[in-house]
Amino acid sequence: MLTLLLAVTDPIITTCFLVFVNLAVMTLYNNFRALVFTGALGLALSDCLFLSPYKDEMFTNHSPNTITLCLFMIAVPLIASTRFGRSGRPGPSRPAGDRREPSCREADG
Repeated sequence: MLTLLLAVTDPIITTCFLVFVNLAVMTLYNNFRALVFTGALGLALSDCLFLSPYKDEMFTNHSPNTITLCLFMIAVPLIASTRFGRSGRPGPSRPAGDRREPSCREADG
């Protein structure tokens, strides 16, 4: 919402790059769904801004394909990193008991 407000008040290309900052912040949560949702919203916002009357002021001579490609090149590795980060944590597919060392009583029998 802040990005849209800034785009309307001062339409320059760096305002559109706040979508990438938002992706970076969402990566800190290491949540797959939140990052996919943020990427989809960023794509929708970029497309809406490109179709808006501010297109000439904001994007000057940049193609929407270039902006979309940059978004995908950043979002896809970040989304993949959340999947890799989850594999080391206990979850439904890997119970916490499988990763602990046996106690003295369990080792003796």
